[in-house]
Amino acid sequence: MYLPTGFTIGNHLLYNYFMPDTILTKEMLARSRVIAKGRAIREVERLVRLYGGKVSLWLKKSSPPLEMEGRIYEFHWYEQHRIGRFEVKIKEVKDS
Repeated sequence: MYLPTGFTIGNHLLYNYFMPDTILTKEMLARSRVIAKGRAIREVERLVRLYGGKVSLWLKKSSPPLEMEGRIYEFHWYEQHRIGRFEVKIKEVKDS
C-alpha cells in the first residue's frame, strides 16, 4: 500500500508517494525519538479524522540526524501502534 508522503527540503514541501517502511530503516526506527504526543501534536485531530485511532495514542517521531550532500536532515512522521506510520517528511536541520 502506498501512502501519501510529504518531503520538506529547506522551505519547500514536496509531496510524493513512497512506502514509509522502505525509507525508514530498522536502525533509524530503533534510534527514533518522540518529539510530541497526544494533544501536543498540532495536527492530531486531522490524524484521527483521516487515519483513526485515539488522540492520546498518536506520536510524532524523529529519526537521528542524517548527512546528505553536506547537509544534515531528519525524518519526521506520525505514528500510532496498530495503525501505522504516516506522512513521513524529511526536514533540514538548521544550525543553532
